[in-house]
Amino acid sequence: MKRTMIALLLVAPLMAQAGEAQHQFEVQGEAGWVQELGGESVNDDLAFQGYLGYEYQLNENYAFGIDYLAGDSFDVGALLALADGSMDYSAWELTARATTWVSQRNSLYATLRVLHYGVDVMDEKGEELFDDSGLGGGISLGWRYQFDMGLGLGVSATYRKLGSDTEVSSFGYNLSYRF
Repeated sequence: MKRTMIALLLVAPLMAQAGEAQHQFEVQGEAGWVQELGGESVNDDLAFQGYLGYEYQLNENYAFGIDYLAGDSFDVGALLALADGSMDYSAWELTARATTWVSQRNSLYATLRVLHYGVDVMDEKGEELFDDSGLGGGISLGWRYQFDMGLGLGVSATYRKLGSDTEVSSFGYNLSYRF
């Protein structure tokens, strides 16, 4: 009995080590612009979008995840009371993130994105002109400050290509929780 207790006391500290947080939820708000490349001219619109995401950390430097993106764009001329429509879009994104730690709490990261999107273009009366869906891709570069309690704050610049004729470039702020 005495030997069993000594063996358990020697092994117990090995089993009591805390595991690294491997799951992360993230919410991000972004502002930017949409370039519609269809036709002979380029149409630049102001865009506001946001996404919710989940990430699984493979280790402290690599992660895979899934995001849901929703956004809306409108012509800056609409702010000047000119007639205009809008473009609503959404996408499911699969992500792969590489992180390099600058210090114990600060990190820089790059995220590759593969997305399945849907786009609806409306006229100024709210009637649908056309819709489109398909595959696209993107990349994000960002900085994050990670608190010990699991909360993270960050900023990022993102480029997304929705099909062959729509590009979305944005800057955003994010809030994350790692557990």
